[in-house]
Amino acid sequence: MRFVCQDCRKRYKTEDETPPPDPACPKCGGPLLVVEEHSVKAPPKAERAPEQAPARSNAVPWIVGAVVTVIGVTFLLVFFGPKTNPRSDSEEPPASTTTIAKRPPKKTPKKARRKTPPKPVAPSHDEMFERSRARYKVRREAPAQQPPPSFYKRPADETYAPPGLLADDEPDIVAGGPLKSRRPLGNGNVQLAYRWEDPHSVRIVRWSGDTRIIDARSTRRELALTLAVDRNHMRRVAASFGLPNSWRRMLSAYSTTELERKERARERKLADRGVVLKDNRPSVDHKWVVEKSRGDMKALAQSLHGVARSQGYTTQRERLGIIASFVQSMAYKPTPGTRRAESGGSVTTGGITMPIETLYRGYGDCDTKSLLFASILANIPRQRLIFVMDKVDSIGEKHLFVGVRGIPRLNDHYVEISGTKYVLIEMTTAWPVGRVSQKSWLDYRRGVFKTVKIVDTTE
Repeated sequence: MRFVCQDCRKRYKTEDETPPPDPACPKCGGPLLVVEEHSVKAPPKAERAPEQAPARSNAVPWIVGAVVTVIGVTFLLVFFGPKTNPRSDSEEPPASTTTIAKRPPKKTPKKARRKTPPKPVAPSHDEMFERSRARYKVRREAPAQQPPPSFYKRPADETYAPPGLLADDEPDIVAGGPLKSRRPLGNGNVQLAYRWEDPHSVRIVRWSGDTRIIDARSTRRELALTLAVDRNHMRRVAASFGLPNSWRRMLSAYSTTELERKERARERKLADRGVVLKDNRPSVDHKWVVEKSRGDMKALAQSLHGVARSQGYTTQRERLGIIASFVQSMAYKPTPGTRRAESGGSVTTGGITMPIETLYRGYGDCDTKSLLFASILANIPRQRLIFVMDKVDSIGEKHLFVGVRGIPRLNDHYVEISGTKYVLIEMTTAWPVGRVSQKSWLDYRRGVFKTVKIVDTTE
């Protein structure tokens, strides 16, 4: 006999033909109904017992769990799974599918290691002739033909002949300067006569900017001296200074080592002629000029000391004023940047003349007259002198004045370097010791000028 559970619809089958009294479902405990043959029709709901609640099916949790598991596995595969093509590489695409070849990713080249170059080996003479010169020649640019304004302050095409090099180029005596006459003495010697006024002998009441208010009752003292100069010696000194233009040609070598050796040799040769290279640009070595001319200015320093003693000057400031007034009285006249040499070529001087040449000509500009003053002061013991000059990167006209160690007075312009005070002196015109123009003083305070130590006779 066949039975079906009224609640869970579970079917059962027995061998007995007689149904048991009050049969119950072994699984859910619901009543069992006899199933007729060829009919599995369940009774309507109205015939169910109202007091029994329908049992909850256990298949729902399993279905929900399976759905959650599938969603979780799909999420992990999509976001954390390997990024590979599901189709294997060995599987050929179908005939109807169009395949587009992808461009391979661009590889970034690795940084090449810097290899240490081998040490150059000097080739033999036979190899040098066999090999091509153009292949092994090393060239480096020489200094430009037009150097910066800090060196060439005059047109480079203007040339002059120093006195003594050419007999026909005797310089004229500039009117208004201290040089009054030249008298030949024989054997190449010339006697020079100077006469000038001392602006330090007047009494200054006060200053109004660059204008000085002086006492009308004070007058300037007239000073004079004579000096003998050897023209032949002056010619040799003038010829020993400057950069010959023949040295400006390009250096050539067969290796970098040889080129560096030639550059060092050229720098030594330039240093022997008062020229230094800064960033491959020539400039005047002021210390070399002063040391070279120190012995030539010894007789002039002694003569000026005798003039100061004859005038009753006893203090250091008064003696310093005598030397400054002599240099300041020379006419202000720039010289060209080049001069003619004995060989017929030209020599670059940057507008600088040696102090003995400046003394013979009787004129100069700010740097030329400052070099003359420093060369004279180098023969006096216990002196320190600095040059105050424009920086290389400054803008505007170039200028130079000096500073001498001393005790500054009221209203004096002075600078202090490492605890030492230097009183400033202007060499272009007749300025008293301790005063420069307001423009120069303001430019120094703004940092336009730099200081360079030139003379130190205290050691």
